[in-house]
Amino acid sequence: MMKRTFLWSAVALSLLAGSVAFAAPTPAIDRYTVELPAHEYLTAPGQTKHAIPLGYGSALTYKGTTPDGAIEFYGVTDRGPNLDSVQYHDGDQKLSSKIFPVPDYAPRIGVIRVKDGKATVVSSFSLKNKAGQDISGRPIPQGALGNTGEIGLDLQFRPLAYDKNGLDPEGLAVDAQGHFWLTDEYGPFLIEYDRQGRELRRFAPGQGLPKILQERQPNRGAEGLAITPAGKLMVMVQSTLNVGGKTKNVANFTRLVLVDPKSGDVKTYAYPITPGSYKKNSAMKLGDIAAINDHQFLVIEQGKDAQGTMQNRIYKIDIAKATDITDMTSGQNALEADQDALGKLFQPVQKDLFLDLRQHGWTVEKAEGIVLLPDKKTLAIANDNDFGIALKIEGAAAGQDDITEYTYDANQQILRGADGTPTRIRATMSEGPDPSVLWLIHLPQPL
Repeated sequence: MMKRTFLWSAVALSLLAGSVAFAAPTPAIDRYTVELPAHEYLTAPGQTKHAIPLGYGSALTYKGTTPDGAIEFYGVTDRGPNLDSVQYHDGDQKLSSKIFPVPDYAPRIGVIRVKDGKATVVSSFSLKNKAGQDISGRPIPQGALGNTGEIGLDLQFRPLAYDKNGLDPEGLAVDAQGHFWLTDEYGPFLIEYDRQGRELRRFAPGQGLPKILQERQPNRGAEGLAITPAGKLMVMVQSTLNVGGKTKNVANFTRLVLVDPKSGDVKTYAYPITPGSYKKNSAMKLGDIAAINDHQFLVIEQGKDAQGTMQNRIYKIDIAKATDITDMTSGQNALEADQDALGKLFQPVQKDLFLDLRQHGWTVEKAEGIVLLPDKKTLAIANDNDFGIALKIEGAAAGQDDITEYTYDANQQILRGADGTPTRIRATMSEGPDPSVLWLIHLPQPL
């Protein structure tokens, strides 16, 4: 279903980061709820009453326009349906956990077609390892590069096997050969796939990507990806790095990494946090990035502000005068540890507010896909709706319905967090709050 609105109010917001790019009139917006055919729903083992819709909005890129005028996009799912879960005790180890209702789900790339007032997923394919076998989205084994310190559980809280090829896709681009490039939150990794979704090669921290990227916060790895006209890949780290476990709230920037896939050349730039925008610096989350040209990009920035209000904004950035910080430190420390380094030791990217999505009716939580169409005046935005599911706890103690406050001990008992009393709870699924949406924003002037 599509709804078009015309918005004529100016963006009334002033930030230290820069000036507002739009003045009235602001653009017309076509709003769609993404529709799925029946085969794009999943059924979790033992959960036949609840169908799980696939969500292809973790990243978005342009595929093309068909002869009959349909606009097509590639979208990607993340690691699969997952739910918050208990603290899992494995001997002396205490691990955070996630429930994977469909443990063997393989992340997918889908084609979203926009035509006749509808946005519909018309085809899709799974991601595969180099041997051509489907991967999964389950966590990477402990001790391996990309492990997040979490363990996967099923709906009965039983531990699942790790997957050495596990991937949590979050960024998507297509190069001139028609090959797909993906970034993920685990490694973070940058991976090239052929047209059938089979892995060809992989960049990792210390192996083609700056080693410091392994200091990403768990599940806050490479969230976005853009390909420039020159064929370079801009990898976007979602949030501040947590170097040595100490800098996630000290750091006043996150990192953008520009990779030349042909030469292997790498440059790194600082994306600054606008002072006062968040209660904690680690609360800033970048959603995706789109290239305007070889030095200018559009970036989705989001997160809850100091008052707990969700914000989803698009910023226009320019790397032309930014310092390459790939090999820079502040004395013996990472730049993230020195709050005075930004603007003194190095210059960040120029950052200007472009569009505030919330001011124009965006109500879902996560804007995670952005692409600028070839006309340079149509912008597409998609959301990650977490597969349209939410956690439902049955048998929770009064006032304690946060499942992360419960523990699962070596005797396979669920313990109530407040007093450690053995209890019985059951994890099931309910419908999530957000539909899968796609916006087409028609800009007043080409970028």
